[in-house]
Amino acid sequence: MSHQQEVGKRKIPNLLDKRKDIYSKPTIIRPSENFTCFGVTKTKAGDAEISLALKIIMEDGKQYIIQYHEINSPMKYDGATTIKLNTPSVTITITGKRMDDIIDYLAEHRLVWIKEPDSDFTQTEENEPEIEKIIIEEKYLKVLGD
Repeated sequence: MSHQQEVGKRKIPNLLDKRKDIYSKPTIIRPSENFTCFGVTKTKAGDAEISLALKIIMEDGKQYIIQYHEINSPMKYDGATTIKLNTPSVTITITGKRMDDIIDYLAEHRLVWIKEPDSDFTQTEENEPEIEKIIIEEKYLKVLGD
């Protein structure tokens, strides 16, 4: 019997009993509206929301997380097929078709994830941006121990 029970006080809840519920990983960390090759932020109510980072998923499964505050201005878009982003350590080149929405989502910090197609037969919806290739070139630093 604990001291609290002896003196008639309420039992203090054991934090370990609740830990499973409080600290379990949610199934969705950040809600997003997902398309074939990218996802954009939205709140549970469906409103636009700013993202803190961009996840880049390569064809081979490697992933890179780029914090939006690390992306240098200006972001460059050739108006058709190529977007270039620069950070202090990498240059990211995204090529594809119908890229107007992608550059707008990047400008608004709403692009949550973007990925290369995992096969040559990936089909996008009509008028949806289509990612063909993402190239990440290291600059001055060795990134992520590659």
